[in-house]
Amino acid sequence: SLSPRNVVVMTTDAENAHGGRGAIIAVALPELAEQTGAMLAHIQADVPVMHDVRDLSGRGVEGVSLIVVAVHSDLRGLRMVAAAHRRVPHAPIVVLCELTDTDQFLDFLMAGAAGFCDPSHGADAVSRTIDAVLVDGVAIPRTLVRPLVDLVRDGRGHSISTMHGADITVTRREWEVLLLMRQQRTTREIAEELFVSTATVRSHISSILQKLGARDRDEALVLLEAE
Repeated sequence: SLSPRNVVVMTTDAENAHGGRGAIIAVALPELAEQTGAMLAHIQADVPVMHDVRDLSGRGVEGVSLIVVAVHSDLRGLRMVAAAHRRVPHAPIVVLCELTDTDQFLDFLMAGAAGFCDPSHGADAVSRTIDAVLVDGVAIPRTLVRPLVDLVRDGRGHSISTMHGADITVTRREWEVLLLMRQQRTTREIAEELFVSTATVRSHISSILQKLGARDRDEALVLLEAE
């Protein structure tokens, strides 16, 4: 998990952010809302904690400086981060979550997260992460630096054609998942093969289906029969 010593803070002037954070709002799963509110109260007064991403709308959202999203490391959490990013694209997102593998970090980054902090490390660690992100930077675990470099080097991904002649691009990891799907592997078997969580595999499959416009695995494989 993420600890303060394992975080790379990339920022230009983090010290100057403290005390001038602006408007911060939070979205938390119901079971995490009380803990999240108590922690943020030590960082900045009157931070609203919402239970539903759909509440991130209406008057006042344009003045939000940062969004804190408290979730679990599963597909539901990933979708909450992506939804928050879509609704308030100008506000950077700090994810409070215990993430355990590299692919989870990458998935949350791709969904729109700018910073990560394990809430078990306390309010001070969360405060430092928020300050780093607010000055137009990011706060990521050291273990993610190399995978990010690999992702950039492989940024073009894999281009594949469907039976209807449409071309789509999938990431390296999505391609690996797709190959195993073609072998009729289950979600658990794919996770074990790639040394990732089942939640991460489900996230990749969801992304593949969305890119293909497929309703389920079977339809996706039919669309790719000619590939």
